[in-house]
Amino acid sequence: WKLQSPFYSLSTKPRLLDKLVEGKRNTSKIKHYKKLLDQGSNKTLALDSFLGSRAFSFNKGYLRNAGIYTSNEFELGLLSLIDFLNHKVGATNYTIDNDTLYYAGTPEASTGELFVHYNNFDPMLTYLIYGFVDINSPWFFSVPLKINLSNGVQIALLGNSGSKNSQNHAENTDFLADYLPNLTQVGADKFVVDKIVIPSSAQKYLYRESLAVIIRKVDSYNTFGADEELQKEVQRLEKAILLCNLEYWREVQALNDGEFSDVDLLCNTAIKHINSYASSMGVVLF
Repeated sequence: WKLQSPFYSLSTKPRLLDKLVEGKRNTSKIKHYKKLLDQGSNKTLALDSFLGSRAFSFNKGYLRNAGIYTSNEFELGLLSLIDFLNHKVGATNYTIDNDTLYYAGTPEASTGELFVHYNNFDPMLTYLIYGFVDINSPWFFSVPLKINLSNGVQIALLGNSGSKNSQNHAENTDFLADYLPNLTQVGADKFVVDKIVIPSSAQKYLYRESLAVIIRKVDSYNTFGADEELQKEVQRLEKAILLCNLEYWREVQALNDGEFSDVDLLCNTAIKHINSYASSMGVVLF
């Protein structure tokens, strides 16, 4: 595990690891592992990061149904059977039905391996938590950044990766459930969103659709009530977010300087993903 986890394998390049962690600095597991690393708690880090790559979160409601009581909203635990399966985007999800968790899938014809889709992870999160770069993921989550609408509304983007969102989105946008963030107002004209997803070119229009939904929610002044104004603002934000992410990955690439093949793969995958999306939408990134 120490050879696989970047919190150990990148220990000779602390600036590189710091930069990677910066891209997921609001993800609880990443924050916890970095804190342990900075404290020199290597044994705890090894145990927590390994178990953290295998543990599931159990809602207290499901635990109560099984006769297990806790004051916490969630408890971590291991599932000895489901954990035998590796994650792969697009594979079958496991299913919770009343008190039962089960999985029904078909092995890949080419390899004979049975995969499970654990969650909507991007390649950066799979690398930092699980130690591998999932090049099959159809999206990257934006790194944390702050953006301002042209009417002065401020949006802080946390940069989290996460599961499908079932709250805080407008009617008739269920098809955007993988893409829409949770949005919280934290002050006058100030909002926080937990994620923005940069999709593959195959799902390219969903990025602009999700930005449009966000803008409508925070536009209390109705600055972008006209469709033409809304689309102009969407495209302005789209480009700004892409440029910030492209700059981030180029900085990571420069810090790595070809030393670690997994980091090179991650950077090349991210840069190719962003450029491919931009090209498909006619966005010029300079």
